[in-house]
Amino acid sequence: MFRKTLASLLVCLLFLASSIGSSQMAYAQAPSGEWELFTKEEGGYDTYVDPNSITRDGNFAGVWVLSDYSEVQQIVPFMSVVVYYEYDCRHGKIRSQQYREYSGNMGSGDLIDSTIGPSDWLDISTHPQSDFVDQLRNSVCYSRDTP
Repeated sequence: MFRKTLASLLVCLLFLASSIGSSQMAYAQAPSGEWELFTKEEGGYDTYVDPNSITRDGNFAGVWVLSDYSEVQQIVPFMSVVVYYEYDCRHGKIRSQQYREYSGNMGSGDLIDSTIGPSDWLDISTHPQSDFVDQLRNSVCYSRDTP
């Protein structure tokens, strides 16, 4: 009896420990693949949003974004990147939850690299693509009509 109780307690503690520090939102399902053009960026790439992936939970919102390049990128040879972004809408912060680089356009071809798990929160104003991530935040966090 003591072993069953102890085992149950350990399972509960492991579950609780794995939950601490996790995202405010659950991970999103894989993107539906129904990408809508969001922006045409200088530098030879277009950015798309999967409107079916937009989730909102209190002050948090999430969305899958695809960046599609016209030329192979130099350091790591990829043509597209698919990222699940999470926003802290109230505090103007962003982080990635999942990141995937593909050898082909529009998230096709071989998976070159991937990261699963939250990055650190960044203030949108200091993000390297602050105009884009702020425009996306306004759409995902506040607009009833998503992109």
